[in-house]
Amino acid sequence: MAITLPIENQTWPLMRAVVKQRWATGSGATPWTSGGGWEVLPYEGQAPSGSGYRVLDFDRACLPMIGTARFLFHFGRIDGKIYGPDSTTTEAATSGSGAAAGNVATAVRDLTGYEVRIQGARVTTDGSDPEWRTVWWGEVQTQDDTGWPAADVPAGDRVYHCTDGLARITRWALDRHGFRSTSGSSAVEYGNVRGHPGYNVGRARDSRAAANRWSGGDVWSPDAAGSVIPPVAAYFHGYPGSADCTTWTDQQAIENALAACRRPGEPLFGIIGSAGDWNGSAQEVEQLKGASAWEVRDGDNCMDLLTRILRRERGKGLAFLDWNDDSGNPTGPLTVFVRVWAQNSAAITYQDPTASQVTIAGVSGGSRIELVDLIGDHRCVDEAFHLGDKDQFGLDALETVGEPIEVLVTLSYRDGMAGSAGSEEGRSMRRRWSAADQTAFRAITDANKRIAERWSTVYQLHGLPYGWDCMAGNGDNGELLRCDYRCGEDPAGTVGGVNNGKIIAPSGTDLPFTSPVLLRVLDDLPLYEGYDYRAASNIRWDAGAERGDPQRRPVLGLIRITANKFLKWEQETRANLNARIDGQDVLIYNQAGSGNGLRVFSDPTLSHLGAIPTIGYYTALALTVAIQLPHRVRFRTGMPDADPNCKRKATIERPDHHLWLAHPGAIWDVDDATGSNVLGHTPRRAAVAGSPSSPGILRDDRSALARQHYLTWSWYGTPRRTATWAIRDCGLLGSFLAFDGTTIPADGGSPSPMPYATLGQTVELMRANGEVHVLNTPVTRIAYDHGRGVTTWSTDWNELDRA
Repeated sequence: MAITLPIENQTWPLMRAVVKQRWATGSGATPWTSGGGWEVLPYEGQAPSGSGYRVLDFDRACLPMIGTARFLFHFGRIDGKIYGPDSTTTEAATSGSGAAAGNVATAVRDLTGYEVRIQGARVTTDGSDPEWRTVWWGEVQTQDDTGWPAADVPAGDRVYHCTDGLARITRWALDRHGFRSTSGSSAVEYGNVRGHPGYNVGRARDSRAAANRWSGGDVWSPDAAGSVIPPVAAYFHGYPGSADCTTWTDQQAIENALAACRRPGEPLFGIIGSAGDWNGSAQEVEQLKGASAWEVRDGDNCMDLLTRILRRERGKGLAFLDWNDDSGNPTGPLTVFVRVWAQNSAAITYQDPTASQVTIAGVSGGSRIELVDLIGDHRCVDEAFHLGDKDQFGLDALETVGEPIEVLVTLSYRDGMAGSAGSEEGRSMRRRWSAADQTAFRAITDANKRIAERWSTVYQLHGLPYGWDCMAGNGDNGELLRCDYRCGEDPAGTVGGVNNGKIIAPSGTDLPFTSPVLLRVLDDLPLYEGYDYRAASNIRWDAGAERGDPQRRPVLGLIRITANKFLKWEQETRANLNARIDGQDVLIYNQAGSGNGLRVFSDPTLSHLGAIPTIGYYTALALTVAIQLPHRVRFRTGMPDADPNCKRKATIERPDHHLWLAHPGAIWDVDDATGSNVLGHTPRRAAVAGSPSSPGILRDDRSALARQHYLTWSWYGTPRRTATWAIRDCGLLGSFLAFDGTTIPADGGSPSPMPYATLGQTVELMRANGEVHVLNTPVTRIAYDHGRGVTTWSTDWNELDRA
């Protein structure tokens, strides 16, 4: 419909600046509310002298952008009164040559560091007071003077440059936290500790995510006693992985950082979603319920963490500075917060790979606007209108990947062993020395010759088969099963289906062959020291609570004594074996043998090699290791009928998301209650209840990765386009007046209020240029130029930055 505007929209709105030197002072002050005592700066046209402050422009923006504002004071001779940039120049001007007798001079104020509320109001036609409301809040960062050099008195403009109220958190270093733990039966508690451990980040291993939020209700106050009422509270950190700790959700991590590292006297920013007002009460935001590991690096500040978590390409929401409406008391307290609105246009439902279906709400209510109608609006600024390419940044397919999968495997010569005596090869372990070197070494009886580097590999260097088909057994010639597990992927168009992220246990040739050149043997195991893996879930042997981030176990070396009887290397104290791992090779040696050329594993029939003593043939060796596969924790979703090899495909890598599996035949321990150190002990296999059809799951972060994947896909898999448009009016005053219908009613009916799109709202449709355009993008910036009386809206998203 065409829009016909009444006279109210033809009148220039009023703008003024309201300032306060410090935030949390005056009546009604709380950590999130400024308190009263705001001072209205006289604006041009209001003061009897004709002088005053003039708002130039301002803009509000979503993270990671920062809003800015400018206002000025024109200094010089105004109505017989001199206004100078400071007291020195005004005094010189009034006493200088040509100055009028009795001239009064005033210095222009230095407002650097002041809190600023820019307020707007519509001009009233009935003589009533304007209804002022805050349309921008921030602080004065700098001011500069632009003078007229030829003037005989100080003359020019002082421009005040401001950044929005959230910009201050760039100065809040993430350099403190509270610590709490239990030492025996006593609680250890420290508040305001220097340094920062990050959120869900373990200390023992860089890539490990571990809960480190104290699980009790205890809090600490970063504020000095009595400095604010009520005091700001922050949660304690604890030891990563401790049973006394739980995970930080994304929202809890943000709120804790803003509370713990807030500088004295600065506002406390709460996080809310689509609900209207903030009153200091917690409000859980759907998009921020997930938990991820967020490292805090030296030099990081609160803004770094906030933008890292709320990067729009992750689909976790759109964040921006907001405040409660103050139209009822424009010079009274101001309550501020960070609002997070959903980005996904519709609700998301997907199959969690470890549980049931999950539903995440989409934009609704006040966080969406169905239609922006520009057709017939004579206020439009033609040259400011721009529509982005609707296909430029859309994706046909998206995959989200975590860390490479790790699988616990026992390598041995006994499993699938083949070859003649003295030259046997196993299905999962092969000799890294030649038959010629073995023959030559066996013939040497001189110890001084055997210790030569020439023979270091013989009987000592072992590795994966160069053409390994990933078949592994149980160390005792048991059933061979493939260990190259991977995560399934949904076919194109199966959004949220059951295959995505599902563990596929390969059998025979079910999967494409895994290239053995990409396999890697790790130097530790995906098992924790002190943990029992006999049940379906791992627990500590003592059934007690974990007090810290548990350490991963070293490689488990085994000696097969007889059928299904094994000793750990350390149980055969005479052997004193060591292992050094590099890539796909393992060097197994005895330190004493380095001085005499003896071997623990060799040929026990040769007396000159058996004085350590020799345990037996090298085929008695078994080694439980972690194999890092070339396959990663992975989710993939595509458009219906999309080509799997399509060009418009994006891969987002998410570190700290792991899948650790146990091959059912892998020996993870021996039962020392059975057998003896002479006869060997019964091995423990099938960690965490693994079976031939399903591996044991040692660690599983697929649920967290699935949430991130489907949030991101809801964004990139939905048709959308950007838009920029401008209107000659102040669009930050909420609404404008328009008559219903395509013409003015004959009876002179009343106009209806038509809302403007506000910051963070998702605009679904736009009528412009004779067409209806699908946008489905949120308003990420609103800029108002008071000199031109023009407001510009921009919708956007970080389409290229998917890290």
